[in-house]
Amino acid sequence: MDMLKKGEIKMVAAGGFTAADSNLVLGSKAATIRAPKLKQETTAQKIAAWYIEPLRAMNVGRQGFLILMVLFPLYEKYLRIKEGMGDEGFGKGKPVIDRIRKELEFATIDEAFGFWQDIRNGLLHRAIPKAVYYKLGLQVPGPAIESCPGGFLINPFELRDRILSIIEADMSIWDNDSTVQLPESYE
Repeated sequence: MDMLKKGEIKMVAAGGFTAADSNLVLGSKAATIRAPKLKQETTAQKIAAWYIEPLRAMNVGRQGFLILMVLFPLYEKYLRIKEGMGDEGFGKGKPVIDRIRKELEFATIDEAFGFWQDIRNGLLHRAIPKAVYYKLGLQVPGPAIESCPGGFLINPFELRDRILSIIEADMSIWDNDSTVQLPESYE
């Protein structure tokens, strides 16, 4: 390693090596220290890598609950962009509730609103469904969402596939919205 000259300061990392020591000899083997390289990714590519690919990789029983906890915030951000909503709420009578009704195939707007309030809000604010309007049951196999007396039966894997197909049909929205600011990735 180089000797320090008068007035030089050397920043030393763990192990005693410095960023300035680009070619170090350790015994008989040479090692190189390199700075991380910024990945050049669009926001849509980040959404795919950070959300869609991991969600699709979950395919076993109780992972379904985790799928819902990741899927709903992603779907909500998608809905906010598509509806131009900003931070306003998903209140009764808002057009976004009708979009949820159509995309997730609820029979009524009240059903869609109750689902969003209990399931999405319950899971993300309390880590469990609220069960004010409806109770939640998970079922595999089965349809994505099935209404039953007093609640919903959800197949999280089918619901994931339905919502991700909606999102993937228009990935350009992520790159065209300044409110989607994900951290950078490095190689």
